[in-house]
Amino acid sequence: LKRDGDWTGFSGGATVAGIPARAEGRVKIADGTTSVEIASGEATIRGIKAAIAQPSTLSIANGAASI
Repeated sequence: LKRDGDWTGFSGGATVAGIPARAEGRVKIADGTTSVEIASGEATIRGIKAAIAQPSTLSIANGAASI
């Protein structure tokens, strides 16, 4: 984790249920909205590598999520 102004940057990985995954991006919580920007992400499931095609943003506000 790394502070970047109002944002908190993240870079790391974990293995969950035998599936290794990594992600890099940043998150911000302000004015009732949680914003997550994912710069890169990948996982290997049953030997098949899956990755996001391009940077993506997820916003959650008022109980609704948008990508």
